[in-house]
Amino acid sequence: MKVSGNGRYIVEDDGTPFFYLADTAWHLFFQAPEDIETYLANRLAKGYTVVQPVLLMGRGPNGEAGSPTSDGEFALIENDPTRPNEAFFERIDRTLDRIEASGLATALLPAWGGFVGPLRNDREMILFDRENARAYGEFLGRRYKGRRLFWVLGGDHNPNEDEHRAVWECMVEGLAAGDGGTHLMTYHPMPHDGGPSSSRWFHEREWLDFNMLQTGTRIDRDNYVNILADYNRQPTKPVVDGEIRYEYSHEFFYKPEKGRRVTAHQVRKGAYNCMLSGAMGHTYGCRDAWSFYVPSDTPPSRDVELHWKQAIDLPGAFHMGHMKKLLTRYPWYRLVPDQDSKLVKEGCGEKGAYTPAAIDADGRFALVYVPEGQKITVATGPLNGARVRAQWFDPRTGQYDAAGETKAGSITIAPPQSNGDPDCVLVLEVV
Repeated sequence: MKVSGNGRYIVEDDGTPFFYLADTAWHLFFQAPEDIETYLANRLAKGYTVVQPVLLMGRGPNGEAGSPTSDGEFALIENDPTRPNEAFFERIDRTLDRIEASGLATALLPAWGGFVGPLRNDREMILFDRENARAYGEFLGRRYKGRRLFWVLGGDHNPNEDEHRAVWECMVEGLAAGDGGTHLMTYHPMPHDGGPSSSRWFHEREWLDFNMLQTGTRIDRDNYVNILADYNRQPTKPVVDGEIRYEYSHEFFYKPEKGRRVTAHQVRKGAYNCMLSGAMGHTYGCRDAWSFYVPSDTPPSRDVELHWKQAIDLPGAFHMGHMKKLLTRYPWYRLVPDQDSKLVKEGCGEKGAYTPAAIDADGRFALVYVPEGQKITVATGPLNGARVRAQWFDPRTGQYDAAGETKAGSITIAPPQSNGDPDCVLVLEVV
């Protein structure tokens, strides 16, 4: 895959636009084969196109770097990045075979950030320096040269120190030397300490093909501000939120008495904020799902309590597929964010009440996400037609309801009444 000619999204080698709908699957590689199959089938059926796992993450019981596969293999021999364990990577090969056979792509993290530099929670085990980072990257690049994947550097790490940036860029050099530069690359930061986007450190680097955010598990965060900031940067590069409000978690992973739980409504708000503000795609996440948590194995910890097979069917996971269908029917890659409020004249609030809107580049259609059921006033002048048809799209069901036709001008409208969450998408289309 490659970046489109206008620098806004990703295309297949034949030029077909690629809708990047990812799921954080950090622990996928460490699961039993039958569980991997169950997970992949579930995500494919819901419309996802990308899974996002990590090769080297966590810690073994005896101080090993990273988590083991279900058959007990660790990634490195004696925690040495220049000595990859063949048995571990043969298992990874088979998992990538399954992912590709399912039709999904992989956003692959070579290592979590704590193996390069300190994380906020002091769980690091520093393994990489410039030399072994390049060697490890070249090993991975060479091994996975023909795979359908993106390289995602970082992993919860903001490289504020010069040396940390240098180590990551040595890993980038190794990956490119190994795969011949055939895979797109990005960087996954933390939402704190000067984040939350890769653009802060690497936007002008040629190797950074698209920017990635982490806006984190915060309710009603104005993530559209971060998306728009990267959308407007030069040179133009695609942008995606790579880790956002985890469905069912409490805000900041607080205990229930301290934090509000992230609902499917919150998940949808974050997703539509991104997609109507210029993102090339989106990433869903659920902590209970990506940790593949089984209650009978370990007691609940850090806001994880649902069995992963239950968590993969939370409502928001389905709703991302509905969003994808809407944005392929009304192509996302043709949308231009309504940054100057040419479309939405009244009713666009801030943060949790923000009403993101976008217009087709040729003025044929427009989409407005109304998060809290508020009445809005919309000018149809930016649309290229004398009459405009309006309809409401229910982001929970994927169903459309007609809302009539109007002459070009201004209309004031509110979403239909609902017994559930109040959000809805207004679809305007030239007749």
